[in-house]
Amino acid sequence: MGEQQAKLLDRLGIRTIGDLIWHLPTRHHDYSALRGLGSLQAGAEQSAVAVIGRISQRRTARGQLMTEVELREEDGTPSRVRATWFGRQFIRERFREGARVRVAGKVGFFGRGLVFQQPSVEPAEAEAVHTGRLVPVYRLTEGLKEGNVRRFLHTAIVGEPGKAVPVVDEVRETLPDAVRARHGFPPVAEALRQVHFPEDTAALLLARRRLAFGDLLVLQLALGQRRARWTRDAHAPALRVDDARFDEWVSALPFALTAAQERVIGHIRGDLARTVPMSRLLEGDVGSG
Repeated sequence: MGEQQAKLLDRLGIRTIGDLIWHLPTRHHDYSALRGLGSLQAGAEQSAVAVIGRISQRRTARGQLMTEVELREEDGTPSRVRATWFGRQFIRERFREGARVRVAGKVGFFGRGLVFQQPSVEPAEAEAVHTGRLVPVYRLTEGLKEGNVRRFLHTAIVGEPGKAVPVVDEVRETLPDAVRARHGFPPVAEALRQVHFPEDTAALLLARRRLAFGDLLVLQLALGQRRARWTRDAHAPALRVDDARFDEWVSALPFALTAAQERVIGHIRGDLARTVPMSRLLEGDVGSG
């Protein structure tokens, strides 16, 4: 990646490949179901296989470059579906009429036909990155294009044949094998692979659970360490009351304690009798006080 892209990533706190790998998607577009152009529906995000027809470019009234592509069915039959982009000069340079492609994005009405608005497009024979799969969506900053971030992460997570090996395999495993086996979790490298570029929804959900489990485990361990230090170092006077005086006080109440109230009071008396400060949340239904 160039220096300018690195500066933009820095705004997101991404300064190393490790930072990049842990820049997790906020959501995914479901472009896994490839449709024929004739089965597209307006108002939804969809993915289709098509053949490039005529490519044209023109300037709008505001001076913006508009690129428009006619799309044909896979057998070359003309359709009423088009794809349009503002800018994207590279579309005309990269694709030629007759090329077979995958197109993915929001479909809307345009006159009597349908139009893909600012879609992602890639050769049909190429590995699915931006279309034809569950496609990750990332948090961005001004000037940083989603397609570039996805491409950087695909290289880090999946690699490129003959060019780059997936560095995600170097992420160190933190959960013991027994813990992963007990919960059916994949290794952390595989979980990261499935979170970024999942095979299907089930693999994505399992990978999310695996990573969330790791985060919560770290949090609980940190809280446990803090609690252990506090229990060791903090001191409080032991507050005790003999059972006779306590029973006298309870019998003077204008109501009878419930079994739950008796149980809670027993816990509180036990805490107050220790030389460690009590740390307890007492919660009840509305009116129970």
